[in-house]
Parts: sequence; structure tokens; C-alpha cells
Amino acid sequence: MTPEKTKEQLLASYDNEPGAERAKKLAVIFPGIGYRTDKPLLYYAASLARAHGYVIREVHYRGFPEEIRKTNTRGRKELMDLALAQTKELLRAIPVRENGELLFISKSVGTAVACDFASSLDRRVRHVLYTPLEETPLAGVSDAIAFHGTRDNYVRTGPLSLAMKEHGLRFHVFEGANHSLETGDALKDISILSRVMKLTAAFLSSDT
Repeated sequence: MTPEKTKEQLLASYDNEPGAERAKKLAVIFPGIGYRTDKPLLYYAASLARAHGYVIREVHYRGFPEEIRKTNTRGRKELMDLALAQTKELLRAIPVRENGELLFISKSVGTAVACDFASSLDRRVRHVLYTPLEETPLAGVSDAIAFHGTRDNYVRTGPLSLAMKEHGLRFHVFEGANHSLETGDALKDISILSRVMKLTAAFLSSDT
């Protein structure tokens, strides 16, 4: 496991990595709590974005109190607030407010952080939303694709489907899949992952 970086190390790495300041296409990865950027959904999505010409930058949260539980609404709200505060500080080193294409790829709590942060930017942001929460703020989100599993313990399929429909967002539901879009059947999980990535690639190739 990669050692957790301090805030100073993260900021320094952003400052020292070339490319973002000149990038015409920038993708920012917002992980979940416990679902890091090296996990399948985010790892392959980043690879696809890179293949589509995006420079990749990642947000890494740190220092969440163990007593906060993401299984309840109050706990998730606390995690979102903490993650958003860290995101605003970390992304000050990345030119997300500049011109060019901007893509946010996010997972779980990260979807709430990405959408909330995007609302503070006076520019177009495209979103790939993996297993968004019911609390994910969709107001102002118009160009997005989202993925959900019917056995997600943190999200009810009905309310989330309704919210996606109300905002006119592309929404794909996988029967029997959990919060990681997995079922416990390895071959089925690989099939789901392949389908998700094909849909993600099609979204990245589109310009709506």
C-alpha cells in the first residue's frame, strides 16, 4: 500500500508535475472513502481519459476520523464536508478555472465533492459519476454519465433513478451489483467492468 501523503507533499507533487498548466484537456479524479484511485473503476477510467488526450490529476483525501460512519446520512455529510475542504485546498495548485476541457471522474463520496466543487466554477464541467450517493448535488450538472448497482447498501435505487431522470442525465443500473459495482462472481464482475468502461469511453468520445 502506498504511504499516505501529507498535504504539503501533495501540493508539491502538483506543483512539480508538468502538463496541467498547458493542458487543453484536464481530468481530475475524485476517489471515494476507501475506494482509491488504484481501484478498478477509477484506474481504468483514468487510463481511458488519458487515451482521449486528458492530463490526469488526482485528489487524495486524508485524516478522516474513524468514528464517522458513512452508512448514515449524517456521517456521509460530515465526510463530504471534510473531503470538499481538502479538495478546495489541493486543487488551488491545478488550473481548473482556466479554459480548455474539464472532466471530473468520481466515485461515491467523491461524486458529491466533484459536483459541489464544479458548482463553484464558472465553466463547463463534464462528469463521470461512479455509484453516486443520494446526497450528491446534481443541480447544475447537465453533462454527465452515472453508474449504480441495485445492491448498493448506501443508496436506494428508486430515489437515485428519479433524481437522474429529473436532471436528464445518462444513468446505467446494474442488477445485483454493490457499491463497487461488483456481485461476488468474478467473471460477472469483469463483464460489468467491461460494460462500464465501454460506456465511459463512449461518453468521453461524445461532445454533447
